[in-house]
Amino acid sequence: MGAQVVGALVQVVSGPVLSRLAGPYPFGVFAPVLSVAAIGRLVAESGLTFHVLSAKDLSEEEAHDLHGRSVRLSIVVAVIAGLLAAVVGSVTVDERIFRGLASALLIVFTGVGAVPMAWIQRNGGLGKLSWWSVGLSAASTLIAIPLALLGFGLAAVVTNNILLMTALPVYMWWLSGLSKAGKKTSDLSAGYRWGTLGVSVAYFLSFGADGLALATYLDPTTLGVYTRIALLAALPGQVIGTGLARVGQVAMSTRVSHAAQLRFLIKASGLTLAVFTLPFALSIAGLNLPVLLFGSKYYVTPLAFEYFTAANGLFFVGTLLNTFHMTNRRSAQQTAPMLVHSVIAIGGILVLRPTSIERIGLILVIASAVRSVVLGIVSWRSIFHEPVVDGEPLVVDELPPA
Repeated sequence: MGAQVVGALVQVVSGPVLSRLAGPYPFGVFAPVLSVAAIGRLVAESGLTFHVLSAKDLSEEEAHDLHGRSVRLSIVVAVIAGLLAAVVGSVTVDERIFRGLASALLIVFTGVGAVPMAWIQRNGGLGKLSWWSVGLSAASTLIAIPLALLGFGLAAVVTNNILLMTALPVYMWWLSGLSKAGKKTSDLSAGYRWGTLGVSVAYFLSFGADGLALATYLDPTTLGVYTRIALLAALPGQVIGTGLARVGQVAMSTRVSHAAQLRFLIKASGLTLAVFTLPFALSIAGLNLPVLLFGSKYYVTPLAFEYFTAANGLFFVGTLLNTFHMTNRRSAQQTAPMLVHSVIAIGGILVLRPTSIERIGLILVIASAVRSVVLGIVSWRSIFHEPVVDGEPLVVDELPPA
């Protein structure tokens, strides 16, 4: 948890500095790269990491085979996604070529790192990985800031993102030992990959497709403002999300009592409420947080930033509810709620084509609220009834701290 907190602090410090030096335009040019790369990550991984984590018996040789499959698929997806990134939005030819190549590069390296990361996590080595990630983030920032000072804004933004997303997968591959493992064909994922593809698509639509939809008609400068505001509003969730991930891991491998889950819900809800209401308190005090951190080029109304913050808070409420369902029923009923969220968010953006950050934020608030309601309906029996697995009540009485 400490590494995630330090990593978030690195972003809190580096983000404003780079945003002020580079301006919003480079972020708008680069934004579709991250959205398109998200497609490739989900398709290339397609549940393999979860499968590596949850399989009862998985040898190093079988993990090596799964890693090879993931890399080969990521290369195919990279070609398709790179072409998609090159045609999105109205930018110069050079910027289109850059978008395509950068998207393809990130997707290939995702395939390199996906299974190794899961293998490391399965064997309890995630601590080393977390601190290595923090170190790479700091190094990329130290390289990006001088580039921005010299006037190479796009190069600075690219360096700040791509260095971490390419070097880290290579390190994971080396650290996992899969680069040296012998090969043994594994049938464990044969029917699993495509069974989880629907969930992967739903994840992408919820987390990346709204930015891609905006890129089809917004100019790069406005898109750059949107991406920085969205990132700032979502930053607290990175720390909270880490705690939820730990709970999910425990929930899928142990039996946890109803009382322990309720205690966790109270703690996590309190933390979520405290973190995501902070911008409201700042705006009441007359402080415009985006302008304060990023500068006047990133001005949005206080209400607009509050919308983004509320959307993230509501999204995490839904995630908390789903954590209970995953704990008690051993399944994550996320596909339908996420698709509902996506239909409202993406449909609202493409139909209404909002150009103000405030209207975009309002659409996301509505989408997140509906998702939480749907997840609440799906999960209510898991929350208010004693959890049972295979006819037996869950017995472990502790969960990780929220």
